[in-house]
Amino acid sequence: MPAFSRRYNTDCWLDVYESTHFHGKLRRYIGPAEVPRLAGKSVIVGPGAKVQVIAQRGRKPVLIQLNPNRVIPNLPASLRGAIAQSAIVLCPLRSPRKPPKRAV
Repeated sequence: MPAFSRRYNTDCWLDVYESTHFHGKLRRYIGPAEVPRLAGKSVIVGPGAKVQVIAQRGRKPVLIQLNPNRVIPNLPASLRGAIAQSAIVLCPLRSPRKPPKRAV
């Protein structure tokens, strides 16, 4: 088992479906990852992932954040245009377990 696998949360992924209500081709992105073009009509964010989508609305870039466990069966048309831009799947490091306190 690679050493890095223990540092990152294994629940860090993003599922993107090409059709609404989770039909059609599925593409899973395992984070941490940068996705240059994220096209789909329904998405599921893994329990250990946070997704930041950088969209171009007019002349200004807009940051859209999708939190863990987010399930969107039918992306609104306004978000579909935004989701087609670049996205970053973030995986927070697991917090280290503290050793139990010893009795003195």
